[in-house]
Parts: sequence; structure tokens; C-alpha cells
Amino acid sequence: MVIGGGATGVELACEIGAKYRGGQKNITLLHAKNHFVDDAVNNKRFQDKLDEILTRYQIRTVTGELVENIEEVPSCGPGTVVTNKGTKISADLIFKTAGLFVNTEAYQNGLGKYLVFTAYNRKKNTFTLHFVHHVLS
Repeated sequence: MVIGGGATGVELACEIGAKYRGGQKNITLLHAKNHFVDDAVNNKRFQDKLDEILTRYQIRTVTGELVENIEEVPSCGPGTVVTNKGTKISADLIFKTAGLFVNTEAYQNGLGKYLVFTAYNRKKNTFTLHFVHHVLS
């Protein structure tokens, strides 16, 4: 089971699904929101393609449910999760990838003079670096 349907959780679940094709392992991807990855890519085309990939790898998805006993769940190991909707899911191996956020303050403090936070390119989902025009991050 992978807790967290952000980029890290989706990638991890798909890597496991690719390794153990054909239902060799029961993989569950549990996410508190109703869509995967993040709000910046919450469009139907992206979500449909992602659903297609998750289905191909036979990954069971549970969305819109928040893990209530997250403190009791190991970061990596066996356990049982209980969601806010009362769903109980046990797994031999649980990976916690939820709650990981980019620390933008570190970028502002360390790279602030080089980053243009107002030059965020929504079309390419990138930031532009001052004086280094050929590098996008």
C-alpha cells in the first residue's frame, strides 16, 4: 500500500506495479484528495491517462479518504490504516509518501537572488532563473 497520491506516491505505486505485473502483488494507492498528483495537473486528460496507467498495473485506488491513524502507521512496514470514512485496509508493506511538500523557503533563502518567483510559467510548470535563461527548474 502507498499512502499519498502525489507525484512520489503515484510513481512508487507504478514502479511496484511495473515490477510485479499481472496481479502478483495487491497494490493500493490511497489519497486524501479526489484526484492524483496535485492541483496544478487536475485536468481531465491528465487524470484519465493516469487512471489508464493505474488500471494497466492493476493498482487499486482509494481517493477522498484521509488516514486517521497516520501516526500509528509505520513509514515502511506492515500495518493497518483506518480512514476518516471508516475504511480499514491492512497491508504487508506500507509506504508513507503523504504530507511531503516542497520547502519553498529553502529556495528563496538559498537561491532567492537567482529565482524569479513571479516568472512562474504555468504552461510549462517551471520557474525561471535570473541570468541563466537556458535553465528551467
